[in-house]
Amino acid sequence: MLFRKEALDYQKNTNIGDVFLKHPRAYKILAFCLFLIFVGMLLFITFGKINKKAKVHGYLEPSSGIMRYTAPLQGQIQQILVEEQQWVEKGTPLLEIVNEHALNALNNDNELHHGRLLELNTRLGSIDALLSLSDQEFHEKQHQLQAESNAINEQLTRLYNTKKVVEKQFTIAKRKLNNMSELLSKNLVARSDVEQQESQVLDVQGNINRLLLTESELTARKQSLDMQAANLPTEYQQRHQQLKAERSRLNHEKIEFESLQRYWLVATQSGTVTRVHHKLGEQINAHEPLVHLLPKESQLEAVLLVPSESIGFIRVGQMAKVKLDAFPYQRFGFQQSTITKVSNHVLLPQDLNALVTTESPVYRVTAELSEARPRLHGKDVVLKPGMIFSADIILDRQPIWYWLFEPLLSIKK
Repeated sequence: MLFRKEALDYQKNTNIGDVFLKHPRAYKILAFCLFLIFVGMLLFITFGKINKKAKVHGYLEPSSGIMRYTAPLQGQIQQILVEEQQWVEKGTPLLEIVNEHALNALNNDNELHHGRLLELNTRLGSIDALLSLSDQEFHEKQHQLQAESNAINEQLTRLYNTKKVVEKQFTIAKRKLNNMSELLSKNLVARSDVEQQESQVLDVQGNINRLLLTESELTARKQSLDMQAANLPTEYQQRHQQLKAERSRLNHEKIEFESLQRYWLVATQSGTVTRVHHKLGEQINAHEPLVHLLPKESQLEAVLLVPSESIGFIRVGQMAKVKLDAFPYQRFGFQQSTITKVSNHVLLPQDLNALVTTESPVYRVTAELSEARPRLHGKDVVLKPGMIFSADIILDRQPIWYWLFEPLLSIKK
């Protein structure tokens, strides 16, 4: 044997007793924590999932587009009648533009200009007075015709009663004449008495004829009045329409005359003013943009410009996190949106909106915002067309272990 038993026993005997190696308690705690971390990482890699996303840029745009009003002529802005974010109804004046060239020409012949304008205003005032007088004359004429017709009815009533009395007198006189004629044949009365009775009968007959003539005249007069009353509304309407047509023609002539020196820009539909491009007194050129109007019932939507390498994974219904540049998402968070439309047509850099530029072709993707007025710091924020943003589109979710070993799995395949 290399070592005897006695030698080994001697080495085990010490003068100071048994030796124990003491490990600090912190080492055990540290080892336990490392074990837990290892188990947690193993569980995370096994059951955790990672999002595959595409980062894109875009801008906000109304769903029905923006009404863009441009200058119809060169001139100067005389009045600005609206403000940004103001609601306007259809037909509301927005701006007044003065044509300086026309103003200079008119100022050179100022007396003629004011004379023509005064003439148009005078004629318009006369027509307005005639329209008002026409209404008054119509009602007065109606009352007059009605009064005359009522008077004739009363005359006819009295005439009818008088005629009945005269006809009765005629009957009595005629019967008396017949009786006297019989007595004359028997020589019981004088011929002169019979002739006198005959004369009386003729007088009564003449009265009846005159009454009939008067009745015929009154009846004809009443028919004429009734016809005038029936035709009066039609005649009034025709006259009224003629005056209104003349007033419309003069108004149009006045507007054309005044438009030579000034022009009113009017809203063609109801909506919200989103932008006023110029300030009071600025010079403008023809076809220069003046006002942008967001039409009624139009909602803002997010326009995402997706590069060609990511468009193959984009589907309708996917979620996109919109981060507005005007509101840093580190402080204000992001806006959730849902993709509603994916375009199949590629857009080249020169085809894009000037708000967002890119060096490579992109596809237009439309997304609906979850909130039209997001709340920031407890207050509703009004989003404006043209706001630019960046967005993250969730393309796919896969386990972390698959993501780690995907290169190896690809090589194996």
